[in-house]
Formats: sequence, structure tokens, C-alpha cells
Amino acid sequence: MIDNRINKDVPQPFRHEEIHEAIYELETFCNEVNQYGIGPKFEELSLKLSQFRSILANHFIEEQLFLLALIKRGAQISQAQHGQILEEHTVILERLADVLERLESGNHRSRNWCMVWDEFNDIIDRIADHEAEEQDLIAKAVDFQNRQVSPH
Repeated sequence: MIDNRINKDVPQPFRHEEIHEAIYELETFCNEVNQYGIGPKFEELSLKLSQFRSILANHFIEEQLFLLALIKRGAQISQAQHGQILEEHTVILERLADVLERLESGNHRSRNWCMVWDEFNDIIDRIADHEAEEQDLIAKAVDFQNRQVSPH
């Protein structure tokens, strides 16, 4: 039997507040470093990015568990769609890990403050696109499921 509780279980909006807060803190930190000319502060940025990556990794785990619960309840999410989401999570986390590795190693690619910040902004854009696509997929799956369950 199809579970009618899917719609009630969709987190709104996937608890993105913690991610937005971490991004805001990173932006504030970098803007202050630039504005007051007190940097660059690569070590502190590395610590903040590491904390952000942990927050994001936990968020992705919660999403993956939620998606699996939806699939078990019969939501219309294909294995290909689910696999694509998992792959995107991996790619985003690996990009952040690469930035962190370069920051911590002192690699010359990370010694340009603006370059590091531009790369982080690119990652943030990718996260935003990914989350929007993911929410759209879930909304469609839940809508389809609700149409299947509701009496005609």
C-alpha cells in the first residue's frame, strides 16, 4: 500500500538555514579581511571552510536518508535520478576538499586570496543549483504520489 504521509514528511526547506548561516559567516569573514586589509588569512579560512564542508556533508547525509525513505514509500524517483543526486553530493564535497587541501598545503594556487574566494563562490553556485534541482525532483515525486493516493 502507498503511504499517504509523504507530503507531510517533506522538510521545508530541507533545513538549509545552517548552510546559509555558514555561507554568510564565510562571506562576512572574507569581506572583513578585504575591507580592513588584515589578510589574507588562509589558515582561518581553511578552518572555516572545513567547518562548512562538515555542515554540508551532514546535510547531504540527511537528504540521502530522506530520499531513500521517499523511494521506499513509492515516490517516483528513478535510480538514475537518485544516483545523479548522490554523484553531485560527492563532486561538491570533493571540490571543497580540494580547496581545503590546497589551502592547508600552501600550494601556490591557493595563495591568491581572490582566486580562492572565486572558487568558493563557484562551489556555492553549484550547491544552489543542485539544491533547487533536488527540491524540484522531490516536489514532483511527492505531487505524483499524492495524485496516486488521492481518491478520484
